Amino acid sequence: LSILFLLEKSTEMCLPLGLAEKLSETNNALESEVKKHLTTSRQLKKSEAYIAEVLSSMPLMLIGLDKKNRITQWNPKAEEISGISKKNAMGQYLWDAYPDITVSPEKIAEAQKRQTTVSINYSQKGQYHFDILIYPLRESSKTGVVLLIDDITLRENSETQLIQKDKMSLMVELASIMAHEVNCLLYTSPSPRD
Repeated sequence: LSILFLLEKSTEMCLPLGLAEKLSETNNALESEVKKHLTTSRQLKKSEAYIAEVLSSMPLMLIGLDKKNRITQWNPKAEEISGISKKNAMGQYLWDAYPDITVSPEKIAEAQKRQTTVSINYSQKGQYHFDILIYPLRESSKTGVVLLIDDITLRENSETQLIQKDKMSLMVELASIMAHEVNCLLYTSPSPRD
């Protein structure tokens, strides 16, 4: 029985031919896996950067909460509206970090229990108006819900002003019609001298 040896170019070591071929195949497979891993890692970083850009560009207040109602997401609009920095909000219990928020723990518990979106319209007449959506996240063990809070104050105020203008226009039109009717009655009624 003869054993063939192969001299490796990179080392001064002699290996049996079958072992050297297997080692070469394993190295090639490992190199291929490393390349795939690096490609996947780059794609993952791009995806994470894209998601971060979407969250930071949203015109809505976005707050992510874990199952214990601790803040896991706090976008720039949340900072702007609340006046609380992301640094000070992250990891905090929502109502400790932002006591003025109009969402109650009961509404969040309702969304989590029912596993459906809960919608809230909150208004302080003449001051501010918010549309609030609470989305439960079903497949995540870390994050419990996402709050989307849309400050619709300008839209509501504009609609109210438009309604007021329409009412005024109708009042002016009604007054004009009444004045016309009175004038018609005055000119068509017989004069007392006749």
